[in-house]
Amino acid sequence: MTERPIGRNSSTGKLGLLWMVLAVVAMGGFMAWLAVNSPEPQAVAVVDEGMKAAGSGEFTPGQQVALDDIAAGPEAFVGREITLADVSVSSLLGETAFWVVSSKNIPFLIKLGDTLVAEGIKVRDGQVVTVVGPVRAMSAAVLDEWQRTGVLRSESDRQVAEYATAYLEATELKAGRAAKE
Repeated sequence: MTERPIGRNSSTGKLGLLWMVLAVVAMGGFMAWLAVNSPEPQAVAVVDEGMKAAGSGEFTPGQQVALDDIAAGPEAFVGREITLADVSVSSLLGETAFWVVSSKNIPFLIKLGDTLVAEGIKVRDGQVVTVVGPVRAMSAAVLDEWQRTGVLRSESDRQVAEYATAYLEATELKAGRAAKE
């Protein structure tokens, strides 16, 4: 009797390995091509040089930015003076800071500047405001200073504020109407 080995003696196993390697190489090449040819994401900002506050003179010209743009990538605006027009106060953080939320549910922190605080300016939940001021990077040193000066009144306030990577320090504020409920 003749012995026959159990197993394949065909070349289909070698071709399967070849096709698998070829598919992996093709996918790697496609991914490399995508990385080279895809455009860089860019923030788009709308500039409005002629913005005026009703009854209170002119606002300082600042680059008017859409809330969605700054909330999606605030680091790109750090160090720049901007205007956020007609944003609704989502929630308060103490008495001198508040959150606004973009249409994509991304929160952005705004802190009233020292001059506005000295003038006794306050905002309410749901209030619509227009603010002008520089965007600043958030850091542990900023949070420490805010705790020291009473902006953050508790450890839980600090933990909430730590969520922000940047914030707008409002040097000018125009209060608008209350938000529709």
